[in-house]
Amino acid sequence: YLKLEEALMGGKIRGIIQGTGGRVGVLEGWGGMYMLDLLPAGICGLMPGLGVADVLAEVWHLAHSDQRQAAWDMFHQVLPQIVYSLQHSEVFNWVEKRLLVARGALPPHAAYVRRATYTPDDAVLAHADELNGRVVELAARLRG
Repeated sequence: YLKLEEALMGGKIRGIIQGTGGRVGVLEGWGGMYMLDLLPAGICGLMPGLGVADVLAEVWHLAHSDQRQAAWDMFHQVLPQIVYSLQHSEVFNWVEKRLLVARGALPPHAAYVRRATYTPDDAVLAHADELNGRVVELAARLRG
């Protein structure tokens, strides 16, 4: 398996699959941001953050069940959170931990991120919390 994280990699993915006779699977990185674009290219999976993994697994299932519109609708609900968190690797750590706390996977004190070179201000964290709240609501609806 290979994990690729670059823009416009559909041609590269098709080339890898064709060149290896399908013996090498390609995983989409970038938190799953390009998964629906790259499904037709042949990705075999993706590597999202833990906080959105179940939601993107449902998007994957819908897309592979010929429910493309439902897949796109759900994907568009979580995409703003993915894009926002991936602006900077340290922002991702802050946003991801806060999402995991909001989803009950971590205790509140675990949202702390070690001293980093970048510490988001209150406005950045407030917007992240709003986006995370949307993911929490979507995940709750998926659980029924």
